[in-house]
Parts: sequence; C-alpha cells; structure tokens
Amino acid sequence: LIMSKYIVLITILYVTDCLQFFKSGALLSICFYGIILLGTLSLGRELFIKKKLSKLTFALILYCFLFPLYGSYKSSIIFEQPIFMGIVSLRYLWVILFGFFLYSIKYDYRLLLLQINNINICIAIVSIIAFFFFGINHVTIEPYLFSTDSVEITSTEDSIKGAKLFTGSAMMLISYIYYLLKFMDNPNDKKIFIPFIILMVYLIFVNKGRQPLALVGIIYFIYYIRMKRLTIKRFVLGLSPIVIIIAIILYDSSFLERFFSIFEGVRTSDNSTLARLNSIESVIPYIIDNPVLGFGNLSYKFREFGFHAFFGYQFYLADIGIFGTIARGGIVLLTIYFGLYYYAYKRTKAMDNIEYRKYMRYMIVSFLVMLIFLSSDTLFSTNCIRFAFVFYPLFSTSNNINIFFKKA
Repeated sequence: LIMSKYIVLITILYVTDCLQFFKSGALLSICFYGIILLGTLSLGRELFIKKKLSKLTFALILYCFLFPLYGSYKSSIIFEQPIFMGIVSLRYLWVILFGFFLYSIKYDYRLLLLQINNINICIAIVSIIAFFFFGINHVTIEPYLFSTDSVEITSTEDSIKGAKLFTGSAMMLISYIYYLLKFMDNPNDKKIFIPFIILMVYLIFVNKGRQPLALVGIIYFIYYIRMKRLTIKRFVLGLSPIVIIIAIILYDSSFLERFFSIFEGVRTSDNSTLARLNSIESVIPYIIDNPVLGFGNLSYKFREFGFHAFFGYQFYLADIGIFGTIARGGIVLLTIYFGLYYYAYKRTKAMDNIEYRKYMRYMIVSFLVMLIFLSSDTLFSTNCIRFAFVFYPLFSTSNNINIFFKKA
C-alpha cells in the first residue's frame, strides 16, 4: 500500500510536468511507459484472470486498442505513414488504463484527490510567488525544462494576455472544479475558501488560461441554477461570473478588432485564436471526405513533425476540440467518446457517497463542455490520465464501487 502511494504520487508529478525540471528524458520515459505497463497489466488481469467485462471497460478497449489499429491503417492510406509508426504515435491512449491499476489495488479515492489537490495548490502558490515577485514566466522558465515536444511554440510571449506561467497546470482542472463545488456548498469554510481563492488567483492572473476560466464560469452557472429555483434574478446572478470572465478576457481594448480581422484575411495578434481557426478550416475537407471513420493520426516523427508538415506549424488536433475528434476518428470515435461519458455517468448512480458522485458528474459535464464548446479534447494525448484519475472507481466491473471511498 505504501509503495502504491509513492507510485501514484510520482505519476501525478509526472503528469503535472514537475519532473521536467530534472531534464531527464530517461526519467520521463520510465514514468510514461511505467504508467502504460501498470495499466495494461491490470486490464489484462481483469479480462483474462477475473474474466469480467463492463460496458465502460468495453468502450475503453475500443478507444485504447481498436482505434489506434484502425487510425494507423487509415493514416497509412491517406498520408502514406507506416502503420507501425501510426500505432506508436497513439501509444499515449494507453495511459488511460492506469485507472485499472488504481482499481486493482483498491486505491483510496479520498487520498487520491487529496494528493492531486495538495500538489496543485503548491504549484499555484509557487507560481504566484515566482511570477509576481521574481518575474519568472513561461519564457524565462523554458531553458530549465526538458520537453518531449518536437515543436516548441510556448516560448513565444502571448501578445494578448502578456507573460504568463502555466508550467505544472495539466491537472489543475480537477482542483478547479473540486473546490468550486465545495466552495458553493459551504463558502464560509476556511479550509475550502483559502485554496479556492489561491486557485482562482493563479488561474486569472498567472496561468491566464481562457478555456479553464470560461469552464469555471459555465460550471458555476449550471450548478448555481440547479441549487436554486430558477428566477430572472437568479439567472442573472448565475450568469454574472461568465460576463466578468468575458470582461477579463477582453481587457485589451483592441482585442475584438484584431479578432474580427481574421475574417477579413488580416493576421491577428492573437496567435492561439488564429491557429485554431486555421486548423479547423484545414481539416474540414478531410472531415467531409472521411466523415464516418476519420483520417487517423500522424506521428511527429513522420515527414518532420507529422501533422505540421501537412497542416501548418501551429496545428494541434487537441486544440480544435470536437473538430479534431471527428477528424481523427469520425463519427465512430465521437460515439465512443459519448459512450464513455454516458456509461461513466450511469455508473455514478451506484455510488453511495453523494459528494463524490456529484463531483464526478460535474467533471463529466466539464469534459463535454471542453470538447464541444471550448476547443479542447480532454481525452486526447496524455490528458487521458485525467479521465483515469477522476473516474477510476467506475472502472469496476461489479456493482460495489463504494470500496474505493475509505472512511477518513
């Protein structure tokens, strides 16, 4: 049990990019392939020894194994990429199976969320101090990180939002939603209020992420309206954070002018907005040609940076949300996505713990909002492990999933 706690802790540090400061590719590779190995062995034990298969497990198998095989074949037909290279380029999907490892050792869900939240709060505090008191940002920190990305674009200062610091933010979404719900249930609890404020200061003034900021506002609105009886006044109050967020995002008076200049064929200063619009436009013809099963995936090693050789330097499928999902795997992959979320939602009904059941359901809403409305695919790349961490008790093939919520 002690060893498993260390494994989980190291995995969280890996996912949050904290281990990049060691500048060791070997260390990162050990963590990555270790996660895959533990997850795959745990799934194999579940299927071939215990001989259990739930609908959620079946959907994961479709996504983690059958889709990479198909996607590799499809990309070999359309782009002439070697099939083996295509399979290897989709290896990150297997990290989602880490949830089976946690399930197999009956890991304490309360402890897991405590570990994730504590690490996120520490990262937020350190980032706030580093950013405001020492002038450290995403540009100055770049030389101290080991990055596995073949194409680096984060070292360019954002001309709209200015300098920012987002290293270690990969798991923040979990804590944003967790503390938001807890804060709304009990805003006077200092144990909740202080971490919530720290996370919000980090999000708004240091990380400056527009997507998570918008997501927090949307979840607040949905949760607030469900808590109260719907009236015009409460509707306006619930909507007010979204309006404030829009105002924060648009604090630059010339933002709208530069944004709409995109549609006039003029290059905007907001690189992320332009890149997303261009990326969507570039994949539409492929979606039209391959609407049912998509065009697969390309490795960074193929023809010098894979997708970038065909669609441009700033092209990332994960950044165009539902368009990228359909482009990769068509309507079939999108159906698998919705199947995963649907069966995860159904599995929450078996949970006795009301607090965590509510949290999981709103995380499902968050993932769907990110995918459909906020141009971010939360099941793409190593983001998959967020699904594993949040929903791993639901991987259980029996009805008794409450064994993962050990009493404090």
